Amino acid sequence: MATRSERAEAVRKLVREAHHGLLSTAGLEPAGIPYGSLVPVASTEEGLPLLLVSHLAQRCVCTLSLGTRSVA
Repeated sequence: MATRSERAEAVRKLVREAHHGLLSTAGLEPAGIPYGSLVPVASTEEGLPLLLVSHLAQRCVCTLSLGTRSVA
């Protein structure tokens, strides 16, 4: 069985090698219908994921309306 450290490194490697991810939210119109789209991704040197999204996208509008966004 892999140790916690080995599992964490495997996840960091997966994030480093990813080029696209799926970002989903509940749509505004029609209300509550899942809305997902591919987004380009990158990662920091520490392996933290960075999602590159546009403020024009519906998923961003939904997130902003909920007040749950994080902007670095």
